Amino acid sequence: MIFEMREAFALPFERVHDKVGWTSLFQRYWYHSITVSLLYYVFVRLLQRLMRDRQPFQLRVPLIVWNFVLAIFSFAGLVRFSEFLHYYHHAAVFVYTIHSGTEHTAPGQAFISMNFLAHSAMYSYYTAKSCGIKVPRIIAMAVTSIQTAQMFLGVAVSTLVLKLKLLDGYR
Repeated sequence: MIFEMREAFALPFERVHDKVGWTSLFQRYWYHSITVSLLYYVFVRLLQRLMRDRQPFQLRVPLIVWNFVLAIFSFAGLVRFSEFLHYYHHAAVFVYTIHSGTEHTAPGQAFISMNFLAHSAMYSYYTAKSCGIKVPRIIAMAVTSIQTAQMFLGVAVSTLVLKLKLLDGYR
C-alpha cells in the first residue's frame, strides 16, 4: 500500500518504469559513485585555492534562494516519503546510497526519512540566517542535535542490520 501511495504522488520524472533495469545498472556501476565523489572533493579544493586571493562574490540572494529551495525540497521529501532521492550532496551519502541499492539494504527508507527531516530543519535555518534574521541560538543547537541524532540513529540501524545479516542469517 505504501508503494502505491508513493507512486500516486510521484512527479512524472520520479516514476521508474524499468525498476529491474535501473537496479541492474546501479548494481553494475555503483563504484563509479566513489570516483564522482573524489572528483567533487578535488574540484572544491581547487576552487577554494583559485578564490583564495580574489574578492568574494556577492551571493546573498542566490544563497537565500538556494537554501529556501532546499528547505522546501527536504520538507516535501519528508512529508511524501519520496522513494527517489536526488543525489547531489554529501559524497558519503551518495556512495552509501548507491551501494545500498546494489545490496537491497532494508533500512534505506529510514535513512531517507531521517535525512529529509534533518535537511528541512537545516536549510530552513540557513535561509533565515542568509535573510539576516537573528535566529535564537537554541534553534542552531536544535539543528545540530537533529543532525547528530541522525548520525547515531544511522549507526544504530546499520549495526542492527549487520547483526541480523551476520548472526541471525537474514539476507
